[in-house]
Amino acid sequence: MGAGDKRSLGGNQAPLDGILQFVDVARPGMPPPQLAGVSSYLEVLDTDRQLFQAEMDLALAQRDELVGFVNLYRALGGGWQAAAQG
Repeated sequence: MGAGDKRSLGGNQAPLDGILQFVDVARPGMPPPQLAGVSSYLEVLDTDRQLFQAEMDLALAQRDELVGFVNLYRALGGGWQAAAQG
C-alpha cells in the first residue's frame, strides 16, 4: 500500500456526492418526466428506488469503513480498557 494508494471510501465518495447534489438541486426545478411525456410514472418511481438504494449502499459503506477504523485501533491496543469487575 503506497502513499498515493486510496483504499478508503473517501477516494470514491466525491463523484457520488456530486451526483446526489445535482439530483437534489435539479429535481425541484424540473417538471416531472411523466408530465413531459418522457417516461412513465413507473420508470420515475423505479429511478427513485434506485437512487434510494444507492444512498443506502453509500451509508452502509461509510459505516463499514468507520467500524474498520475502530477495529484497527482496538487491534493495535488503543484506548479500550477491560471493565473492572468488583
